[in-house]
Formats: sequence, C-alpha cells, structure tokens
Amino acid sequence: MLDAVIAAVASGGYDAITLRSIAAETGMSPARLSYHFGTKKRLFLAALEHVEVRANREADDSMRAARSHWQRVAGMVAAVTPDGVGDPEWQIWLAAFYQAPYDPDIAAVLATSTRRYRDRLEAVIRAGADSGEFVVRAPRETATIAAAALDGLAIECVAGVPGATPARVRRLVLRLLRRELGLPPAR
Repeated sequence: MLDAVIAAVASGGYDAITLRSIAAETGMSPARLSYHFGTKKRLFLAALEHVEVRANREADDSMRAARSHWQRVAGMVAAVTPDGVGDPEWQIWLAAFYQAPYDPDIAAVLATSTRRYRDRLEAVIRAGADSGEFVVRAPRETATIAAAALDGLAIECVAGVPGATPARVRRLVLRLLRRELGLPPAR
C-alpha cells in the first residue's frame, strides 16, 4: 500500500495522494485506509518513513559487507543516490521538501530523517578518522557538506538535468568526500 502512495507522488506530487485513489489502487476500502491512517498527510508520512527504512536497510547491508571505513562511506552514498530521472523514492523526498515550509509535521519528519542520515555518515567518518584511515578536522561539517552536495546533485538527477546521471552523482560526491577525508583521488 505504501508503494502505491510512492507511485502516486511520483506521478503527480503530494496533491496526487487521495485516500480514495490509494484505496482503489490497493484494493482496500477507503474506510479501512482511513481507519489506519486517518489523513492523507499521515499516509504520506508513513510512505516517507517506508522509503527511509528501505534506504537504511540498503546502507546497512552495504556497510556490513564493507572492509574499510571508505567502503562504508561509499555504501551510504550509493544507498541514497537516485536511480535516475523520476526515481519514485526520491520524488517522495522532493514532495516532502516542497511541503515542509507549509506543514510543520512534514518539516519535523524531514528534519529528523536528514539529521539521522548526517549522524550516521558522521559516525562512519569519525570512526575512519579514529582508526587513522581518514584525516579530517571536522567530521560533522564534512558529513553536512557531503549530504548537501548529494541532495543537490540528486535533485538534478531526478529532474532530468542533462548530464546529471546516477553515476555522475555518486562520482562527484565521492570525489568531494575523498578530498575532505584526506584520501588520494580515485584512479
């Protein structure tokens, strides 16, 4: 059902979500959907959380397989890089960014999600610095800059800006991180 919400947002933005259309898409009755979620906003927030959980699961899997802190950082970047133009999971984030100035509940969820990602990235960077793998003065600032660069480039990718491919997004963010972490350029 939450995938139906994600698809609705991908096809028409936040305004495309209606309890009736999601109920029809999933075969649920509108009354049952209303009972479980109550409002369009709560349904949207549940879908947003669903997307975040999936991205975290992908990042966790990548980090478990990593042999170095750099591989963990790269895995975190890869986990949230969009798949390309119109990526439905990124479109729900774009809808949240758009709605946040008008809705304090969405703004709060977005702020919490953003903080969690930056905190996780900072923790991996800090662990890499503590182990001697990275040379970084300000892990928090580095995580913030990298997350902001990733967000900006991801928006270009999802919007279809020419040249803003998923591979380029990853490459540019990882190049930035290599510099910030005191690592040599990738070959």
